[in-house]
Amino acid sequence: MPREHWLDYAVEKYGEKLVADMKVVFSILYLYLPVPIFWSLFDQQGSRWTFQASRLRSEVFGVTLMPDQLQVMNPAMVLLMIPVCPGGAWPLLPDMPPLQKMFIGGMLAAMAFVSAGILQIGIERSTLQVPGHRQTGLVIMNTLGCAVDMAIRGEGLATVEQHGTALMTPLPHKGLTVTATSPVNCAGRVMKKHITKEELKTVAGM
Repeated sequence: MPREHWLDYAVEKYGEKLVADMKVVFSILYLYLPVPIFWSLFDQQGSRWTFQASRLRSEVFGVTLMPDQLQVMNPAMVLLMIPVCPGGAWPLLPDMPPLQKMFIGGMLAAMAFVSAGILQIGIERSTLQVPGHRQTGLVIMNTLGCAVDMAIRGEGLATVEQHGTALMTPLPHKGLTVTATSPVNCAGRVMKKHITKEELKTVAGM
């Protein structure tokens, strides 16, 4: 005869307790469906998000932070919230079951990811010129404490500010000779080699 739930067909083999436990698991399983998406986005903080930070102003209250230093914010906030939430935040909020707290946390994380996406769209609209057919582009990141002049033979010159980035596009799809020149005295550091020349092979755009 038909059973009320499809797991009820396994009662004779596995027992009512195990079947009841599995029903509970399946009833909350949908909460974990976004978990792979969360971690796929979260793990980009060491790559795409760091690159995004390099294209933004990194000065906070007069202190200049390097883009890769922002990765410290996540563990720092976790350690900060461990005593703050139970001792200050949770008593001020209405009593909620753990699953509801998980849902609210997931929504806040989703809002953070959406905000980062909207920010990236704004950055690309204001700075990015997509290379055309048989063209390419060059993204230059300066990690020094002084400005660096970048010259591409036959194509142009760009100055990359300290701890900044520059986007040179469109460029022809061919071998490029790139010369980087920095001051001999760069932020108090004497550069043994302040002129560097590299031959680059490029990949054409679509």
